[in-house]
Amino acid sequence: MQVTNDHPREIYNGDLGIVRRIDLKEGELVVLVGQKKALSIAVRGQ
Repeated sequence: MQVTNDHPREIYNGDLGIVRRIDLKEGELVVLVGQKKALSIAVRGQ
């Protein structure tokens, strides 16, 4: 669940998503929000 508004990505507080892929080697998290919008987020390993 998104907890803050992200206007540039058009993702808003309360939007739900499904994690589609976690790639720690590439540092990427891909979340499917709604039916058509895939959100790619950069992540850092520990």
